[in-house]
This record gives sequence, structure tokens and C-alpha cells, in this order.
Amino acid sequence: MVFITPEGIVIESAGTLGFTTLNNEAEYEALLSELRTAEELEIKRLIIHCDSQLVANQLTREHAASDDRMVAYVGEA
Repeated sequence: MVFITPEGIVIESAGTLGFTTLNNEAEYEALLSELRTAEELEIKRLIIHCDSQLVANQLTREHAASDDRMVAYVGEA
């Protein structure tokens, strides 16, 4: 994940999951990690760029989550 402050300071971070997951679940795990980090840094305004069209559409409610796990991820995000 990459955070860029209004002053142009770049903060980069990377991580790994300690469990097996599907691609869309991994996208949500990365998003949730980013949101938790933003909260810890007390970031008030956040613009999120997501390369998963499905995740982006689920979060904007353009596409309904199809199973309980995805519904839980949408709710958490």
C-alpha cells in the first residue's frame, strides 16, 4: 500500500497473508489493512484506488456481493 500526504510525502508498506485465500478475498484483506493503517495514522481523508473491478463495484454498491464471505468483507470495509 502507498499513502501520499498532501505535502507529497510517500509512505509505502507491504505485507503477506498468513493463510490461503481467493484473489478477491486477498484484495479485500489488502484494503482492510490499508483502512486500519489509515485509522492508526489518524488520516481524515483517504482516496482509495483499487485494481479489482469486482471489489470496487461491490463497495460502491453497483454489484451485490454473492456469498456470505464477500458480504462480510463489504460490511467490514
